[in-house]
Parts: sequence; structure tokens; C-alpha cells
Amino acid sequence: MKRPLKVRILAIIGAAATALALAATAQASSKQLWYNPRVDQIGSDIAGKSVHVVGEDDRNEWASFLDADDDPGAVLGFTFPFAAPSSVLYHTIFINPDLWPTLSNAGVKGAEGSGSTRYLTAVAIFSLTHEAYHQRLISGDEGRVNACALKAFPDVLTREFGVQPTVTTTESVPTQVRVRHRMRYHNRWVYRYRWKTVWHTVTNTESNPVFQEYVAAAQDFYSNHQPPPYNTGTCW
Repeated sequence: MKRPLKVRILAIIGAAATALALAATAQASSKQLWYNPRVDQIGSDIAGKSVHVVGEDDRNEWASFLDADDDPGAVLGFTFPFAAPSSVLYHTIFINPDLWPTLSNAGVKGAEGSGSTRYLTAVAIFSLTHEAYHQRLISGDEGRVNACALKAFPDVLTREFGVQPTVTTTESVPTQVRVRHRMRYHNRWVYRYRWKTVWHTVTNTESNPVFQEYVAAAQDFYSNHQPPPYNTGTCW
């Protein structure tokens, strides 16, 4: 039986290792795959079909899932878009142990509740989006899939992880208005004027710097911490 095609998202180890803090969960003691219903839902929303997202908690076990020449720390996730419905790999996405805690927390609590840096959170969200787009497009083209994942990232961040592109604030602003009032003066009616302070509410909408930070992190990861063809493709 022909082995199903496995597609992966990769990080360049070196500069990326520092940026992603990949050693944070390297020595997890238990060996099992984890899943979170909310992450399943998010993955399915992105993929446009029902998918199952599982996370590893042990890097040695993670290494056992990979090819012998793979760097376990560089493979952030993988999936099998062409697996047959009868396969246990059908519509399943695997996320590595360095990203899974961040991703599962962000799925439940939102990106800002991930418990990790915004950069690592952006990478975790981007990695899930990448693998989900393999399933969505039914494609093994890493360049195309990664470009589409980057394009989709802002919408995924807002729709699934609660970070809005703009923030709206309100404030009370004083305004001086001239008020006329009628009064009797020497047995006749006259008008007098005075200044009165009136407070009114002003609503301001502006770009959300937190949203911009996540988007910039995803772009930096795409451009500077992934090898060709991951960072050289076109979404079509």
C-alpha cells in the first residue's frame, strides 16, 4: 500500500529557535496525543471541512512520527491531505509539542490568553492555518498553501482568536455653548446670554496595535524563518 503524502510546515532552526522559544516544552514527561474540541472547531472552520487536530506533548515521540532526516524541532505540524477516508490519518492535523500548549490555550481563551508571547502565539495560529489549508485546498504545494495561510491569517486571528483589527474608544468631551434666557428687567422682558458647559460622547475608531503586532509576527515568521518554497509561493 502506498504511503499517504505527508505535508509539513517548517521553521528554520537557528534564529527562529530564539524567536519561538522552542525549548520551553522540550522535556515533557508524558507520551500521548492531545486534542481540544475548540481547536478542532477552529481547524474545521479554516479547512472548510471537518478535521481533527491533535497535539503532541513529547519531542521524542514527535520525532518518531517524522522521517529520519527531519529535524523534530523544525517540523511544526503535518497533515495528509490525500489520505483515504478509511485511514486513521484522514482529515487529521498534527501539531508539535512546542506549539500545542499555546495553540490549545489560545483556542479556548483567545490569542491574548495563550500564556505565551505574541510572536509564539502568531506562529502557533499560522501553523494551524497552514495545515488546515492543505486540507482546504487538497494540495501538497507548500509554497501555495503557505501563501494562502499568510493571506488568511488576519481573518483567522479576528474570527477565531478574538483579536480585532480596530479598537473603538469613547470619551466625554466638554463643549462651551451659548445659552439665551429670558428675564424681566425694569418691568420688561429682556434676553441675556451666558456660556454653559455641555458634555457629549465622542467615539474614536483606530487601528489596533495588538492586531498589527500579531500580523507582523506572522509575516516575519513567513519571510525570515521559513525556507523556500514555504516563503516564495503565490496564493491562487
